[in-house]
Amino acid sequence: MLSDYNLSIKYSKKLLSVAVVYISNPYVCVYWNDEPLLVTDAKLKNIDPIWEGENLILRVPQRIDGSQETLFSQSLRLEVYDKAVYGPPNFLGQIQIEGESLNNFLGKSVVDDNYTSSTAMSVLDLHSVDGSSEDAVVGGTITLEMRK
Repeated sequence: MLSDYNLSIKYSKKLLSVAVVYISNPYVCVYWNDEPLLVTDAKLKNIDPIWEGENLILRVPQRIDGSQETLFSQSLRLEVYDKAVYGPPNFLGQIQIEGESLNNFLGKSVVDDNYTSSTAMSVLDLHSVDGSSEDAVVGGTITLEMRK
């Protein structure tokens, strides 16, 4: 059995620019279990971008007796990039949510199937690929809204 969640990418704050000569043109790539689901529009020359209408539906499995697929085997990743004027995009940071953290992010216990309708906003720090925020060009936050 699957539950649908509406994920909205709201905004980012204090993104770092990778170049001294221009301000970033950030956009977000969303992955569910490493499958690409959404690429937002790039927000030109903006370190505090606001995305409007950037939504997607996540199909989240609930535990069913005899099923091996549960929420704990799922992962949500958002990667933020700078759309470079010349050359490939520059990585600005990511969030990776999986297992118990994903369960908490959804704001309910999917595996126990206890749910009351709600909308939750989450502000998450961007990290480098290895999970740290020590990288010189990784920084800032991204705000998401999750609604069932």
